[in-house]
Amino acid sequence: QIDRKGQAIIKHRIAASDCPKPLKQVNTVSSWGMTTAAIIFSYPSLEIARQLTLIDWSNWKKIKQWEFFGLAWMKADKQTLAPNVLKMTERFNLIHTWVASVIVTCENFKLRCKYLEKAILIAEDLRNLGNFDGVVAIVASLNRGAIQRLKTTWKTVRAKHKIDQLWKDLTTLTDSSKNFSNLRTAIKNTAPPLVPYLGQFLSDLLFTEEGNKDYVDNLINWYKCKVFSEFIKRIKQYQLMPYSLLKVPDLRLYLKKLYVIEDDMLYQISNFVEPKE
Repeated sequence: QIDRKGQAIIKHRIAASDCPKPLKQVNTVSSWGMTTAAIIFSYPSLEIARQLTLIDWSNWKKIKQWEFFGLAWMKADKQTLAPNVLKMTERFNLIHTWVASVIVTCENFKLRCKYLEKAILIAEDLRNLGNFDGVVAIVASLNRGAIQRLKTTWKTVRAKHKIDQLWKDLTTLTDSSKNFSNLRTAIKNTAPPLVPYLGQFLSDLLFTEEGNKDYVDNLINWYKCKVFSEFIKRIKQYQLMPYSLLKVPDLRLYLKKLYVIEDDMLYQISNFVEPKE
């Protein structure tokens, strides 16, 4: 655990270090008449990943330890008990639905392939930045039925060896089998700054809470207390080191105002843009 002096040193080093220069839009003279997705995707995937990560980090660092007590995020008054957990979860769901919405609403085949490829590249850049929450959101989005059924689109995109290998690596990383063992290992081996996958922590807490009683033989269950204490330590550790990245106001503005298609419509639109053979 890092004490206050250690935290001050970290902050000083970050403040003194040179942040990477933001990457500019590619081949765009004016955004007039462009869709929100087109404007966002006109930036390099790395810059999009950086700005997504800054937004996710901002949500992550605000979560208080008491928001995890007693499964607060599942209670009737969860908005009061766990506001920041809910905000981060809502952001995850927004990205998860937005990526799929962008791809299925693109009627132009070449552009749809370009957007799918871009989403994979963004997920890879998020992985390199240590934003595992963002990685899972995008990979899960691309694994939705409405996206996976786009066989011709996928075949074209995965014809590129690099993209095909990236997709294989990302699906392996986020494989939910064995309780996300690959993802757990990656997070454990990644030095901060990072944004862990919140859903994994919430699942672990749910398992601990429901699988262990508060009292055993009328005595406090110290094992449960110890597990919870270790969990809180990990959370606090991952919240100490911020990212040394510069904000891109214009891009952030669009990334904070994303428009999505309702779930029941995604599959219908997917069938329209690429009918079943």
